[in-house]
This record gives sequence, C-alpha cells and structure tokens, in this order.
Amino acid sequence: MFKIIKVKGNSLTPEYDQGDYVIVTTLSFVLRALKSGDIVVFNHPVYGTMIKRIQSIDPQTRELFVIGTHPQSTDSRTFGTIPQSWLFGKVLWHIPNPNRSKS
Repeated sequence: MFKIIKVKGNSLTPEYDQGDYVIVTTLSFVLRALKSGDIVVFNHPVYGTMIKRIQSIDPQTRELFVIGTHPQSTDSRTFGTIPQSWLFGKVLWHIPNPNRSKS
C-alpha cells in the first residue's frame, strides 16, 4: 500500500535531492488516475529503480513519457515511453533530507 523510498541520484534536482525520502503508494486505483506532473517510481529493466515526473500519457496506449529536471537525466528522452506495468508507485509525500546543504 505505502512504502518509504530513499532518493538516489539527482535526476529531479533541485526539488528532490539524493538522500531525500518519498512516501509512495502502490494502490492500483491511485495509479489508474495518473496525470501529467505526477512523480512516479518505476523499475526500468536496464536502469533499475528510477524516480521521474510524468510529462505526458499517451491516451491510446497509456504509456508514460517521463522526465527528470536535471540536464543530464536519463529519462524518456533516452529510453522512450514506459508502460504503466513498470510502475512501482506514485509519490504522495516528499521528505527532504534534513542534512541537505542550503545555498
């Protein structure tokens, strides 16, 4: 139902940094109501567990185009759309790392 996941990498910086935590829901009814802008966690067969923002959803195939905000993010611009079956869950809550350096 819910799981806490530690963010690794800097794909969604500056909003989500390495060491932050997210609370993810795996409830199917929540995942069916996905929309552009949602943050999702999924398992990519090559890149492993990833966290990205949904940029768009294909209305016919329901495949997701996901992106990171970091300029060097590996995302759908690299590997194409992803099927919803790869989703682990949708981020409901973001918990910043309290040790994050403040600029």
